[in-house]
Amino acid sequence: MPNDFHNISKTFDVVYDTLRNRIMTPELPPATKLNRRELEAEFGVSQTPIRDAMTRLSDEHLIDIFRQSKTMVARINLEELHTVFLLRNAMKNDLAERLAQGVSPADFECAHHIVRIQQLGLSANETLETFVEQQDMFVKSLYQMTDLVNVYLC
Repeated sequence: MPNDFHNISKTFDVVYDTLRNRIMTPELPPATKLNRRELEAEFGVSQTPIRDAMTRLSDEHLIDIFRQSKTMVARINLEELHTVFLLRNAMKNDLAERLAQGVSPADFECAHHIVRIQQLGLSANETLETFVEQQDMFVKSLYQMTDLVNVYLC
């Protein structure tokens, strides 16, 4: 039984992460219709992980679900985007202040290593998706250095 839960959880993660990345890297631009049956076939899964992933994406305002009608990638809400931008800037300012108070040499080397990986990726013409993943890893490592990783995860 524990393995079944792990497999269901892993399947959900794959579906959710893939759809979220497609939305964030505009492979799926706003107003794109999402067909549950096509997604089930693409991922080779039942309706449950698709439904659960879509529910979470809807909770994050990344898709709009119109019951008994359609599901589509959400249009960008400029007011909400402005609020998120202000909050992220405040968080970055707090992060910068905490980092300025001192970072261990090991933490600095870790962050520097991630930046080198990004530079190599750019020179090798890696995809935007890969760069975004590396950037996310870099920012997460900065938050971990300041014990603010829970803020990052929000």
